[in-house]
Amino acid sequence: MPYTLPSFLFLSTFLLYHSSYSILDPFFTIESTSPSQLMFPYRPTASTDSFSYATNDPMGLSSGNMGAMATSGGVLQHGLTDPSTSFATSTTSSIQPPPQSVTLTSATAPHLQQHHHHPSISASSTGLDIAPAAAPSSTMPRHDISTSSTAASTTAAAAAANPFANLLSHADLIIEGDMDAMMQEWTDQEKEDNRRLVRFWRRQHDHEIICHCQAIEPTNRVNTPQEIIVSCIYWQEKSDYFITSVDIIYLLEALIGVRFTTEEKNRVRRNLEGFRPLTVSKMKPDSGDFFRLIMAFNHPKPRNIEKDLKVFAWSSLPTALKKIISKYSASYSSTASVTLGAYSTTS
Repeated sequence: MPYTLPSFLFLSTFLLYHSSYSILDPFFTIESTSPSQLMFPYRPTASTDSFSYATNDPMGLSSGNMGAMATSGGVLQHGLTDPSTSFATSTTSSIQPPPQSVTLTSATAPHLQQHHHHPSISASSTGLDIAPAAAPSSTMPRHDISTSSTAASTTAAAAAANPFANLLSHADLIIEGDMDAMMQEWTDQEKEDNRRLVRFWRRQHDHEIICHCQAIEPTNRVNTPQEIIVSCIYWQEKSDYFITSVDIIYLLEALIGVRFTTEEKNRVRRNLEGFRPLTVSKMKPDSGDFFRLIMAFNHPKPRNIEKDLKVFAWSSLPTALKKIISKYSASYSSTASVTLGAYSTTS
C-alpha cells in the first residue's frame, strides 16, 4: 500500500527519535520504570513523585505549626515581618493628633461667616472645649415684633377658635336717656301714621352694653344692616303706645350682636310673657282695626307675615330688654350667627 504524506512524516519522526536515543544511551541509565520516567525519560533519577521539604528548612515549615513565623517576634527570616507588629507600628505613625483649635474665618468660609456664628472648638487634655458662639453683630438684620401686633395676633387666633369670644354673656344693659320720651311730642305726620320710628345705637364696655335711642323721620325703606330701627305704635282704642314682639326680638339681637336660633327665640318669648303682652288678631272685634293698622305699615315693617301677633306696652320695654340680655348666654344652641361688628356705635 503506498504511503501517504502524513504517514511518511510520522515514520520519519519516529525513526529520528529512536536513533537519538541510541546515541545518548551511554550517558543515561534508567533505573526504574516509574510513570514520571516513562513520560519524561530525560528527568534525573534524583527527582521523586512525592512532595517533601528540602533538607535545610530554615523556616521550619515541616513542623506543621508555621515554625519560626508563629513563634519568633520582630523580623522573620527571608525579610518577613510579623503582621501584628507592622500594623501597630504603621497605625501609630500614620495617625496625627487633631489640631489645637478649629476656627471658622471669613477667608475659609465666607458664606458661613456672613449668615451664621459657629462656636470655636479646641482640644485640651480633658477633651474638646466648645466656646460659646459670638453675639450677632449690629449689621445683622433684626426682626422685632411689637407688642401691639402680638396682641392683635392673639386676639385673632382666639376669635378664630371661639366665635363667641367678643360676645357678652349675662351682660348688663345700660340705657342712656329716657325711653319714655319716645311717647311724647309726636309730629303731625307721626300722629297721622300712628307710628314713630325710633333708632337705637349701641356700644359695649367691659361687661356692659350701653345704648341710647332717638326718634327719626319716616323712611319708608328697609333698614340697612348698620341701622337699628323699631316702631313705637299708638293704639287709639287703648290710648297707649306699643311695640310688637317681632320688633323686640329684632332689637335684642341687634343690641347683643347676634342672630338667635329658633330655640332661643322661643325661650325669649316665654320670658317675655311676664310683661303681660296683648294678642292682636283680625278675628277679634277689639283688636281687628289695630291688626289691620300694623299690617298696613310700610318699611321698616314691625311684623313678618300676616298672622296674629303679640304687642307689649312701650313703657315696659326697658325692663324687658334688661331682663332678656341679663339671661342671655352665647352658645351654639342660642346663637345662629354673630353680627357684632355690623352696627354703628355712635349717633
